[in-house]
Amino acid sequence: MTEENKWERLTRWARRTRKIEGAAAPYGFSDRVAAIWAAGEAPLIPNWWEWLSIRSVAVAMVIMLGTLAANHDVLSQGFEIEVSMMDSVEGPIL
Repeated sequence: MTEENKWERLTRWARRTRKIEGAAAPYGFSDRVAAIWAAGEAPLIPNWWEWLSIRSVAVAMVIMLGTLAANHDVLSQGFEIEVSMMDSVEGPIL
């Protein structure tokens, strides 16, 4: 189905609906709603998934910084030390 057919079908359905009695929306209301939707603005209060994600990133950063601080002496030596398989096997035994 093409976009034109979809649009025609929607407009046909819209014409068949009954009109709702009551007060009209304030002036510019639909423009503001459409502008907010088009801009993709987020609500002020994040949903639970966003809240959980933000907290998870914060916890991961704290763990990463703690690990780096605990292993600073190993990391400061650099990767110039060569360790062979024999060193790792014979070292603790002897």
